[in-house]
Amino acid sequence: SLGEHATALETYQRALKAMQALGNKAGEARAQGNIGVVQDALHHFPEAIEAYEQAKADLLAIDDEVGAAMARANLGEVYQHNLEYSRALEELQGSVRTLMARDAPPQQVAALTMLARLHLEMKNWAAADSRAKAALSLLQAKLLVGLDDAQGSAAREKHAVLFAISTYVAAREGRVADALTAIESG
Repeated sequence: SLGEHATALETYQRALKAMQALGNKAGEARAQGNIGVVQDALHHFPEAIEAYEQAKADLLAIDDEVGAAMARANLGEVYQHNLEYSRALEELQGSVRTLMARDAPPQQVAALTMLARLHLEMKNWAAADSRAKAALSLLQAKLLVGLDDAQGSAAREKHAVLFAISTYVAAREGRVADALTAIESG
């Protein structure tokens, strides 16, 4: 609700001021990222973009390239929500490249999932399928082993989303046999 978002925004802005007073760049970036989430949810896209850009800058200042890449992925989602698809694509692809170079599987899965959803929204079926399958492979190979209940639940949810994207694309493209095989092995 609007009231909950306003309360969250005030809380994150207070946290940001506290982190700035302490000189805690990681805390500042976390607060900016949370502000970006709320502003995006409120459809205040310029404010969300500003918050994520600042989070990215703060994370780069402390050499957290993985965190900065995730801020960039979140920035891509804001551009997607604002129907700026070329900018969304640029941010998400850049995020995925950085995350692959840094060998950060959980973040790679998250960014690839965002990229798959963007391609799905843009009706780029083959690209959506490719990104979903890449994320699924990574998820199955590196992330579904030895997880606690909360992590396992989040991973299974991510798996379900990626599976749904891939199956939808196969059915949409008339690859019924592929869709049925995916459902049966699911």
